[in-house]
Amino acid sequence: MPSLVICRGFVNAVARYKHRGFKEEREVRAVFSVISSADKEEYRLAEPEAYAVIADRDIKNVQFRKGLVPYIALMEGHGSALPIEKIIVGPHKDKLQRKDHLDAYLRNANLKIETRVSETPFA
Repeated sequence: MPSLVICRGFVNAVARYKHRGFKEEREVRAVFSVISSADKEEYRLAEPEAYAVIADRDIKNVQFRKGLVPYIALMEGHGSALPIEKIIVGPHKDKLQRKDHLDAYLRNANLKIETRVSETPFA
């Protein structure tokens, strides 16, 4: 099915590309995307083994500012936390405010993760 092949190739390429300006961020990247019901069914028929990984990945919503924001609960029900040691808030015109919001979230979630802002300039 061409649409799956094109989409997978694009996502694989984008996930591996990194501008040299971000060399300070020695990171592990994980790419997850929302998948429509139609695409999910196409995936089930085209690649049953791969589909098994996403079969229970339902889209959830959280209230944010003035509307609902969809998200995928990746670790829900797994009972263990990811081994995240540090979060770098990327270049943004309001990166300090974003860091403050992140710090508040981490405190509320009782997560002890170091945070800092990227030194890469926002152009």
